Amino acid sequence: MTKVRRSEESHVEPAELPWYSTPYPYIGAALLALVICDVLGRNNPTVEFYAGTFTFAYMVAVAVMVLRSAKEDGMLHVLLILLLPPYTLFYVCTVNKDKSLIVLLFSGWAAMLAFAVITLHLK
Repeated sequence: MTKVRRSEESHVEPAELPWYSTPYPYIGAALLALVICDVLGRNNPTVEFYAGTFTFAYMVAVAVMVLRSAKEDGMLHVLLILLLPPYTLFYVCTVNKDKSLIVLLFSGWAAMLAFAVITLHLK
């Protein structure tokens, strides 16, 4: 078997990435859009419906990303995530350790919690 060596130019350290190449600005933009829709949706049922739909779509996208990452680590992780939802937290924080996936998961949970608090308690 032969080893493939990466040149030093092709390997970019995470600290050297420009800000727009990281997922954090895009996660922040999605959460800002959710907050704006939630606040505007307090008095407008149409905007509230779209805020709920956007929050649900965000959570589905995060779940798909977690499942794709788990598939790369083995189908056992996918099966455990589907059968035991609390295993998702264990997988993301200890098995995978991808910081952007951790931020996505917790931001999705925060978005769901914020939507529930705004729609149920602040009306």
